[in-house]
Amino acid sequence: MSIDLALILTRARHPLRALKAHTVLHRAEEDPKRVVRAEIRFAIEGAVPKPRHPRDRAVARQVLLCLAVTRQDIELIVTFELSQAATA
Repeated sequence: MSIDLALILTRARHPLRALKAHTVLHRAEEDPKRVVRAEIRFAIEGAVPKPRHPRDRAVARQVLLCLAVTRQDIELIVTFELSQAATA
């Protein structure tokens, strides 16, 4: 999923300097202890513009959800952190 996001940003000609992904999986309390929720936080560094319109955020989320191959019963939470790093 991270490589897909990096590819989308570079194809959109945004100068991406770094991309980090942090994933936390939550399992069911009882057997079978399957994954019930996945939290993915992307930290994006570079001159990537923030979504200016709610539709932009919805499209970005929809693209990521389409890229994720998950079961319908797993809650997927995706968050983004953008930082405009100073270029040296």
